[in-house]
Amino acid sequence: MNNQFLYISIENSNREILPKLLVVKEALKKNFNIVIGNRNVLHSIMRYLPEGALLEKSLHYTYEPFFKDISKIGFKIFALDEEALTIASIEQYMKLNYFKNNEKYLNTFFLSNFKQQEMLMTSNVNSSKLYLTGTPKFEIYKKKYRNIFEQETNKIKKKYGKFILVTSRFAHINPNMSSLDDVDKLDPVYLSTSREIFKKLIKLTTDLSEEFSGINIIYRPHPSENVNNLKKIFKNYKNIKVVYEGNVAPWILGSILIIHNRCTTGLEGILLNKHVISFDPVDYKSIHSKFFKILGHRCKTSDDVIKLTKKIIKKKKVKYKYDKQIMEKYIYKFDSNKPHKKIIDLIEKKLEKKRLYLSKLKRFFLLLVGIKKNLAFNLRLILKKKRTVYQYQKFGKLNKKILENKMNLIFKNENRQNYKIYNLCRQLFLIKK
Repeated sequence: MNNQFLYISIENSNREILPKLLVVKEALKKNFNIVIGNRNVLHSIMRYLPEGALLEKSLHYTYEPFFKDISKIGFKIFALDEEALTIASIEQYMKLNYFKNNEKYLNTFFLSNFKQQEMLMTSNVNSSKLYLTGTPKFEIYKKKYRNIFEQETNKIKKKYGKFILVTSRFAHINPNMSSLDDVDKLDPVYLSTSREIFKKLIKLTTDLSEEFSGINIIYRPHPSENVNNLKKIFKNYKNIKVVYEGNVAPWILGSILIIHNRCTTGLEGILLNKHVISFDPVDYKSIHSKFFKILGHRCKTSDDVIKLTKKIIKKKKVKYKYDKQIMEKYIYKFDSNKPHKKIIDLIEKKLEKKRLYLSKLKRFFLLLVGIKKNLAFNLRLILKKKRTVYQYQKFGKLNKKILENKMNLIFKNENRQNYKIYNLCRQLFLIKK
């Protein structure tokens, strides 16, 4: 019987947990033991865990010492990068997402789409380590999974009524720390134009508030943005609510329409069959310029957005047609692909068959480690240490009850397998048959 271990690193629970649980579901079918949860905690205790496969989110340059250490003790490293759409240049991507020094530790880099493949191939990476699978992130937007958002969508609609969703991507312009890491690695044109666009998006939001006073405007910040700063900006506008909670999909589904600027939420809105407005007031070239132009109805001014919003509210016909060829470059076989299955099938082949287990004594030890980590983290949070506040907001909430609920949603459309969930450490869980 297979008892291999799979470790799934999570940076942002709100965004990642549901699609990563599709991977968990496939791993359970193969009898894997799965450890999933907070990336920082997982990295800190890997030396205590049985060797296995680590599914990381990128080959970030800061991971080099960690990758080196765990490779020495038998772990195999895989990466599933789902952020290629938000990178302004290939140079920036190679600094942050595919650091070449980490390639020697890599087993396989799972690719989300053809564009990502193209970006890496032009950078002379080791093509034998690339595998085009698509991404589970978009898999949960298929109609077969759409009902997993139904309960949360209804709760949101009950609380906020009719609302317009405005999504923000300006973590480096409005950071919830004095300065976020990696600013020096970002494309300078991306940064300068983002500052200008951020101001214009704020102005658009207040314009919408005044024009549609009977409708709520939900302004959803990036997980690394300064929420308190945004609340101060909008404090005189009663129908503007700054809210960052849960996965974005129920908010999109519950909205009248979604407004974004060069953000993956625009693509998510299209996949969820909602009205999408791309507010694009500043022209600048990036490696994804053609793609951003098809992410909804493109408007360059607040007036254009307001006119189109009125039509959508009145349920008038609004024509939207995207370039299928461009879309297929970014969405890999959306209708027929099963990326979570491809990922697990390959990982299983790459791992040696060994009899591995995590003893009750070791689990008890890790729980004690987790209690210590939790106390230390909460103390830093009470003291409002900037890095801790940042991590708390960015990761979001995850406990055993939440995880069980999410697992039930993922298995809702299929026969549920017998599995158990154990608290392993702080925001880290063991799932096994």
